Amino acid sequence: MQEEKRSYEEGLVALAERVEEKIRRLLGDSLEESLFTQKEKQQRMVLKAELRNHLYQSGTGNQKAKIQVKEMIRDILTEEEKVTKERMDRFFPFYTPSELSAMHQFQLLLFKEEQTEGADGFSVLLQKTGWAAEENRISCEEVRGIYLSWLPRFDFLEKLEFLTQLVYSMLYGLGSVDSLLEQHVDGVSGGVSSGGEEEASIWVQWMGRSIHLSCLKFGSKEELIRVCRRICRFEQSAQFTSEKGYLVCELADGSRVVVTRPPFSESWSFFVRKFDTIQNRELEYLIRGENAQLPIGILKGLITARTTLAVTGEQGSGKTTLLVALIGCISSELNLRIQEMNFEMHIRKYYPDRNCLTFRETAGVSTQQGLDLQKKTDGSVNILSEVATHEAGSYMIQMGMTASLFTMFTHHATTTQNLIYALRNSLLICGQFGREEAAAQQVTEVIQFDVHLVKDRNGRRYIERITEICPSAKKDGHFMVQDILYWDSKQDCYRFGSRISEQQLERIQQNMTEKEWIKWQKWYGEQESNMQNFI
Repeated sequence: MQEEKRSYEEGLVALAERVEEKIRRLLGDSLEESLFTQKEKQQRMVLKAELRNHLYQSGTGNQKAKIQVKEMIRDILTEEEKVTKERMDRFFPFYTPSELSAMHQFQLLLFKEEQTEGADGFSVLLQKTGWAAEENRISCEEVRGIYLSWLPRFDFLEKLEFLTQLVYSMLYGLGSVDSLLEQHVDGVSGGVSSGGEEEASIWVQWMGRSIHLSCLKFGSKEELIRVCRRICRFEQSAQFTSEKGYLVCELADGSRVVVTRPPFSESWSFFVRKFDTIQNRELEYLIRGENAQLPIGILKGLITARTTLAVTGEQGSGKTTLLVALIGCISSELNLRIQEMNFEMHIRKYYPDRNCLTFRETAGVSTQQGLDLQKKTDGSVNILSEVATHEAGSYMIQMGMTASLFTMFTHHATTTQNLIYALRNSLLICGQFGREEAAAQQVTEVIQFDVHLVKDRNGRRYIERITEICPSAKKDGHFMVQDILYWDSKQDCYRFGSRISEQQLERIQQNMTEKEWIKWQKWYGEQESNMQNFI
């Protein structure tokens, strides 16, 4: 049995090699020695140039390139390899499910769900099978058990499509994670655990959880390296060399890609963070749970009042997603200018009618220079997708003081106090202030609220608290923080905490129109009276 299994997998490798050789010959045909006319030669040169470009762009999230290359592979399989309905099982043993490897069984199950569920196929598959419900792992044994009990059936066209995708992923795609990256998952990573000789080191981030797909494999270290090199090709800004050891870039679909290699990291690895898992970015859709109207109403009021706020939380807690939703609450007459390390929020995609433009850091333009330029682009609101450096933190405080009506940003701080201290240190390190007290005072006067997100062990994301920052009236750098809203973990609901300070309410009233203030004050008062635990 094991020998037969190896022979079918070796047969797939041989098939892929023959397809690759045919494509190589197609690209290498000598035009000068042919009998084509000059016009025909020029047409073929154009087609070859397009093919080379499609081959190069395959595996980078470019769907047009992938479709074109797969169509060519499909033609080679049917016309030159003679893959017909009668001969199909000679190339892949659909007819003997027990001989299939767990990886191919998993890919077939996912493929079957894709036919009806599209990009939600992976999610539906996990819900149907119960995989990873208790452990963060999908094993080979679990996959074999489901496949042999379900015994999914495929018609000829489905078999041909699956075989085409298999050959494509082996040659020009991203190996065993190629189809997975088109699913609605939070992210995919490879090379991040001891994969053994076959590099079974593939993990997926799904619904806030990290799941080890030990049923999948790259097959070899060389295959992992091939995938790492190919996944960072789209608009690659720098060479991926051993001297630097890492590269941050993106796929054509906007996903963020980080690749690393020795000696900087102990193995070749890649990390893909996807930003298309949340289709609806309305606050009412993102913020769920009992009394969800409380955080939704407060946040809408704070944005309407042009409040500078931070969105904090750990990686994967939903900071960027919430920030995008909050941008939708900003008055439409205000121009938006966004600074990012990589294009991740895609504001113009979600708000096409807004006056907005995003800048990002490049090899020749630093974050500081990009933020300086924003002052000259008639922006009303400046947004930083992530304050991750001292320079960005320092400039964010400066910008909150003079350069825009208000500012929003994300930060990885675990508490409001840590957020203030981190930004205080940024001001000191960048030389903006010489005394801790003065720097801390400036931070607390600029940032008014902290919206802190959490992701629990079950992958559920929610707002843990909305905290008001109250600076010292003595200008001595001291401050107070009070949670005006918090998540009651015992009752699983949102509750009011301390009342918003009178000083902050006065500022909110000044920044709202009379109609907006009356409406929001009425709502706030009604919600206060409904909360039995209101302080």
